[in-house]
Amino acid sequence: MTSALQITGGVPLEGTIEVRGAKNFVPKAMVAALLGSTPSVLQNVPEIKDVKVVTDLVALHGVEVNNDGQGALTLDPSNVTRARYADIDAHAGDSRIPILLCGPLLHT
Repeated sequence: MTSALQITGGVPLEGTIEVRGAKNFVPKAMVAALLGSTPSVLQNVPEIKDVKVVTDLVALHGVEVNNDGQGALTLDPSNVTRARYADIDAHAGDSRIPILLCGPLLHT
């Protein structure tokens, strides 16, 4: 059985997709939420160390993070600010994720 996906161009893509909770995707999506001007909601967020590290890092920058306890995180970047270097450096050994903050923070 062969399956193929045919795409006809010329029409903008729109719609939604459902993505399963992917442990390698969630920290990057949390960092990407810094680029928005309104809150972002992530569903099916696994309880892993990287999520905690990124939560702490973005909170240092003024992002309000709410965890509903059922796998949904709401990140509100409307008050993004600068964090102190020493505070960021304290998390540097916990994960490789802090380097991902460079792009969004240079953008703001």
